[in-house]
Amino acid sequence: MTHTAKSDFRMGLLAATALVAATASPTLAQSIQNAPASARQEALETSTVDEIVVTALRRDQSLQDVPISITAITGETLADQGASNMNDYFRQVPGLSVEVGGPARQRISLRGVQSNGEATTGLYYDETPVTGPAGSAADAGAAQPDLNLFDVSRVEVLRGPQGTLYGSGSMGGTVRIIFNKARTDQYEGAVEAQATTVKDGGEGYILRGMVNIPLIEDKLGVRVTGFTEQRPGYVDNVRLGNEDVNEGELSGVRAMFTFTPTDTLTINGTAIFQTADYDDATTTWFKSAGDYQTEAFTKSPYSNDFALYNLTARWSLPFADLVATTSRTEWDSVYTSDYTSTLSVNRNGSCLAYFAVGSCTPDQQTQYNAYKDSRLPGVWHQPSTMESENHEIRLSSIEGSLFDWTVGAYNERRYDYFDSQVYRADPVTGNPLIIPGDETGWRTIETEVKQTAFFGEVSYTVFDRLTLTGGARYYDYTKSVGGEVLVANHVTLSALQPYQQVSVDATGWVTKLNAAFDVTPDIMVYATRSEGFRPGGANNVPGIPDTLLPYDADSLTNYETGVKGNFLDRRLTVNASIYQIDWDDMQINAQASAGAWNFITNAGASRMRGLELEAAARPMPGLDLTANFAYIDAELTEDQVNSSIILTANAGRKGDRIVGIPEESGAFSAAYRWSLTQAFDGMARVDYTYTGSAPTQLRTTNANYQMRPSYSLVNARVGIESDAFGLYLFVNNLLDDVAVTSITTNTGQGIYNRITTAAPRTIGVNLTKSF
Repeated sequence: MTHTAKSDFRMGLLAATALVAATASPTLAQSIQNAPASARQEALETSTVDEIVVTALRRDQSLQDVPISITAITGETLADQGASNMNDYFRQVPGLSVEVGGPARQRISLRGVQSNGEATTGLYYDETPVTGPAGSAADAGAAQPDLNLFDVSRVEVLRGPQGTLYGSGSMGGTVRIIFNKARTDQYEGAVEAQATTVKDGGEGYILRGMVNIPLIEDKLGVRVTGFTEQRPGYVDNVRLGNEDVNEGELSGVRAMFTFTPTDTLTINGTAIFQTADYDDATTTWFKSAGDYQTEAFTKSPYSNDFALYNLTARWSLPFADLVATTSRTEWDSVYTSDYTSTLSVNRNGSCLAYFAVGSCTPDQQTQYNAYKDSRLPGVWHQPSTMESENHEIRLSSIEGSLFDWTVGAYNERRYDYFDSQVYRADPVTGNPLIIPGDETGWRTIETEVKQTAFFGEVSYTVFDRLTLTGGARYYDYTKSVGGEVLVANHVTLSALQPYQQVSVDATGWVTKLNAAFDVTPDIMVYATRSEGFRPGGANNVPGIPDTLLPYDADSLTNYETGVKGNFLDRRLTVNASIYQIDWDDMQINAQASAGAWNFITNAGASRMRGLELEAAARPMPGLDLTANFAYIDAELTEDQVNSSIILTANAGRKGDRIVGIPEESGAFSAAYRWSLTQAFDGMARVDYTYTGSAPTQLRTTNANYQMRPSYSLVNARVGIESDAFGLYLFVNNLLDDVAVTSITTNTGQGIYNRITTAAPRTIGVNLTKSF
């Protein structure tokens, strides 16, 4: 994007925000002429922005009263957007980026805090923190589960480090998905059906349903939701002659109960099961192919089974509220990718390893070439399993106390096992040939994390308008990584290696200080200094020196100030924040000098400076406008070098932009509802999002360096609805923009532009019924 285009976009988003504010003027407010006949129509007469209650700081608070930078998206808004998963809403949140590399392979980041290793953004489903398996590259943050969003109460996105209350991984912030709980007082139900077609692609559908049953009036209720989804394909494999190869089938069920044995005790239980199956990769491969085409040599099927179990008890004591929660997650997946290009390089050096000689004769080279060609095409087959247990207990003061305080303890154990196997594939069909005993290479990796933490926050109202908050968290963790090479891969220089294990442990503190001042009853300013961290670990990578096996925790400090305000009799809300984040001892991704292996090490530092702006307005009953804008200046402040790393043309240098983070992003939406009859309303909604360009590598001199192009997406939705019925027609990616969300290039391994994109223009119809 040119400088002029950037300026135009910046002015356009700021103008949209100004438009939201301007149209909220009381002089423009109008009334719907038809008299209301129901609660639905009565809501159309409301001329103020809806209040949203959140639990971001572990207590119920109005969104506008929380003295941090936070966005909340209600379940109603998610339904209006037609959101089924995180990829459908994240662009509506300033500073939130999701780099999608395929099904369940997404890296979530906030405020530019992104790198390989453990997750840099916390992801919670209700009370349960979730993450992916570490895998062969110790990169747990690259795979995070994305559960279906049907029957969700709200999504809360807390920007900035949340280390005191949410612990490790919440360095850039925390994303919380809050489900609707089972009700004990009434029956409820809902069904939804959706059909879609993708331009030059296939057809898809979604069927979803929910039922809530009070088994014992005001004592025990159950709520069950289920869904099945066919995701349409739109990628064609021009080498194998297959069309729409990236079709996917997903299904799941969520069962919840609420038990209130007394007026002061509530117990909630949750069990979630979700599966996904894809016949091939969602990535395209641009070497000579065109948009939405791939030249992959093989198919890359993927499947996963995810389960989450949680039990949470809330007990209202005379002086405080006690919450105890215990969770278990299980995630089994099989990920397969085309490995042909990697196996096709490095013929000479691999010959030496194959014959275990110092130099190869011409005959040996010919024999090795024949062996190598016999292993082509090849696939990287990666079955993995992960189990995680999380337990937390916390005590929070009740409203009206002199001090507002929360104290608690947390315990975590996570174990994952990963097979890294290379097999042949059928050269005609591309089908992987997973034949035990016919591996080109095979190594195993297992990772175990044990962590205990104690935390607390306390707020004190110095006088009516000024509140001071302090918090701290003490953590103690051990992380062990072990593995072995069972079958030597001579092509990638992975020699046989017996089982070995490396363990690291650390203790430390993170702190938080916050001051909030109420300028008026409707305007608050705040300032925050907060810290975040994530655990270190150990590599299990063939061919790297022992000094590079362990790596340390990294940490950052956030300095932030912001303002939150309601204006024009609550017709308009505006929130803004500016921040600087200093990140030290970054965990970064490096490549072994021999072989095709990546590893994690600590090197360098970075700084993120940014601005976030959000506005919401209801200028007239029935019309809702929202706009947001984010600017992030994320760059290295030190060369990425340590005692074991030598600076090369590819190593990050001071001033390089952080990979994958756009400088500018923003969104604008307008939704309007009006009364058609006493029974039915009309609705229309349009959503526009912009994502700026971002580098794929640190150094512009890197042969793999590219700029992921900027893109805009426009979604539109119209329909009719009543208290219990809705019929909608929608178009996603209305302008049919080729929206590139990630690019992977490694010319040294023969990988040319493996690209993930948003879907082309998608047209659909959606039908809902509640009872």
